[in-house]
Amino acid sequence: MRSSDLLPALARAGRLGAREYLVEYPSRILLGAVLPRALLQVVFLTMLGRAVGGADGALAAGLGASAFNIVSATVIKAPDVLINERVQGTLYRLRMTELPLAALVAARWVVYAAEGLTTALLAVPVVALLTGRTEPLTDLPTTLPLYLLMALTTSGFGLALAVVAVGRRADVFLTNFGSYLVLAFSGVLAALPTSGPRALAGAVLPITHGIAALRAVQHGAGAGQVLRLAATEALVGLGWALAAVLGLRIQAYRLRRSGNDFLI
Repeated sequence: MRSSDLLPALARAGRLGAREYLVEYPSRILLGAVLPRALLQVVFLTMLGRAVGGADGALAAGLGASAFNIVSATVIKAPDVLINERVQGTLYRLRMTELPLAALVAARWVVYAAEGLTTALLAVPVVALLTGRTEPLTDLPTTLPLYLLMALTTSGFGLALAVVAVGRRADVFLTNFGSYLVLAFSGVLAALPTSGPRALAGAVLPITHGIAALRAVQHGAGAGQVLRLAATEALVGLGWALAAVLGLRIQAYRLRRSGNDFLI
């Protein structure tokens, strides 16, 4: 396919992905279930932070919780974009198109990243209300690119999990386990220690450095520190995205040899 035809084709795939998403999650589900769950999760985690660390702990946990909202969309739900094709026996059709499989999946993934970004941003006023602090709102023009970045980095992580799940009948376990890893080791509730196993695990997981950047903005840190944290977050996301692309290539090679997508 010519490069001039690639973007229009991916745009069509993205639109079809959005329509498919709205069939599965119509407005009544989004407003009656998805959004309330996301906001209540932020309330719970913010109150938990207050119970453990007082007012400062509430703000730290609230910022982490707002970012963690993205994970529900991009790590738990979005992998179905790829996994459902295997379940329905149509994955081979995607591999036969002229579009790169990773790009096609990414185009259909955009709507889930948009959901995650939206729920994260809608949580910011909740955090401000619960903590009595206006900074989460007034700093939103600065932190908005960080939330967008985390929507991308968690998407790379979610796609990598989806690639692994395609070869195993454990997609629900893998995606939920991935979200639990992020919750446990990415410093959602409080800053991670600077050394030790938790710090090492968090360093390679998405949103770890993004949340640290959010908190740095709230603490009035310089632009250099925030940019360094954002750059590290971007590198983590890029690493997961590259792992996902490599995994798709390995799967295609294994499929040609074994005739199926499953690991034997």
